[in-house]
Amino acid sequence: MNTDFLTLQSQFTAFIRNPEHAPVPEGCDPERMKLYHQLFFNNFDGILENTFDRTRAHLADEQWQVLVKLFFSSVPQHSPYLVDVPARFLEFLQEQNTVPLAEALLELAAFEATLHECRMAEDITLPQAPQTQAEDVFDGAWQPHPQGVLFESAYPVNQADFPLDEAPAQPTLLWIQRDDAGVVQIYNLSAASARWLVLLDAHAGATPNVSLAQLAQELNVEPDSLAEFACAQLADWIADGVLIPALSH
Repeated sequence: MNTDFLTLQSQFTAFIRNPEHAPVPEGCDPERMKLYHQLFFNNFDGILENTFDRTRAHLADEQWQVLVKLFFSSVPQHSPYLVDVPARFLEFLQEQNTVPLAEALLELAAFEATLHECRMAEDITLPQAPQTQAEDVFDGAWQPHPQGVLFESAYPVNQADFPLDEAPAQPTLLWIQRDDAGVVQIYNLSAASARWLVLLDAHAGATPNVSLAQLAQELNVEPDSLAEFACAQLADWIADGVLIPALSH
């Protein structure tokens, strides 16, 4: 690889990113270069519109085009894969101030980026949960699915049309993961359930009684008072695949 090629490569990339401010590389056909630019830009715009369709719906066409063009022309991509572009775009949205975005809209974008990441997650082989009677769920060691995401937002981002100008008194807590059929599932959580998932992960090699005892201590209640809630919650999580047999057990 010689210097001339590296220079040409740099010029080619600069034109593809921003043809209005970069010359056509020497020896390249201008019309063909414009087609290359449009092809790359359309690929970026397409995956971003598909990923952030609800965020996009809250913006005027001009605002969206400004954001995508600025992102495409100025933000380095650290991955060669198109599926990784939405995560980079989210970082860009959170840092840029060219088009001011409401906090609720940024949190919606973060939610949509998380859905995309879950959809694109690689298939992994995990141990199957054994057939367990409700009264026996405390005998095994469980952990949250390693590809699941605990998502917290000040806004109910999982609701289709939530007001952007007013955050509810309580945050929205969600568990997001792709099921065995490849469909992304979203589970609403209470604050206690969300905290218990975190504790189950921290104590993955132990039976659920250990994390439940810590949860009870944090809530300043007796562990026995949580027994009915805990038994039903564990059974649901195991059935839904939110919990799997602990990999470290």
